[in-house]
Amino acid sequence: MVELAEELDRSEKLQKKIASLTREQEFFLRHELKNRITPIMGYAELLSLEIDDAQDHQAQWAKNIVLATRAMTSLIDSLKILHDIEEGNVTLEKKACDVDQLIRRVTEDLMTVYGNQVNIVYENHITDNTIGADSNLLTGVFQNLIKNAVEHVLDLDKPAERQVRVDTSHENGHIVVKIRNGGEPVPSERVATFFEKFNTDRARKKDGTGLGTTYAYLVTRAHGGEITVDSNETNGTILTVKLNKETPHG
Repeated sequence: MVELAEELDRSEKLQKKIASLTREQEFFLRHELKNRITPIMGYAELLSLEIDDAQDHQAQWAKNIVLATRAMTSLIDSLKILHDIEEGNVTLEKKACDVDQLIRRVTEDLMTVYGNQVNIVYENHITDNTIGADSNLLTGVFQNLIKNAVEHVLDLDKPAERQVRVDTSHENGHIVVKIRNGGEPVPSERVATFFEKFNTDRARKKDGTGLGTTYAYLVTRAHGGEITVDSNETNGTILTVKLNKETPHG
């Protein structure tokens, strides 16, 4: 019995050491990747400003580099946030946050990118939109969810079907945000794993990482909220985010 206890203790210490080394490696990789991406993004932004408008193809190349490096930077930041949340190392900086204004900013930004390809319809059905939340993290929730919905309908043949609807309402002391899109529904066997990290089936089809929905899930739960997905042929895919109607601070 003594030998078994000692073996278990050694095993536990080894697991902790491996976990510590893994965290150190992840930190090092994130740090080094970001250091190398930043100058690429900076030079690409300068190029996009310098290139003559007549050189449309070159301007587009520069823009694509900027967008790609921004996406990589966002991915690195998301990995860090996800890791910190999972480890319980994130302290939410809750202040007064207007959910209506936050979503409007997100939809306007996405319309700037996808506006000529997808129609994003946003309707706010409530007047009291202010909650106590970490607006930076919460912005990421809706950026990821609405962007995923947009990309899901981006390749549909009929322009009328390339639409995402977002609306807010009140429900039992919560602010409820619903994000709806058509297109191919999420298979029933995938719904259960929709918010899991590196959901490779979805990520492979859309050239993504599967981290966006995981980020949205963890941040929403960290705020004491709920997030669910429902998907079928009749109603399309509906993502529902419920946020507590807390008294805001700050």
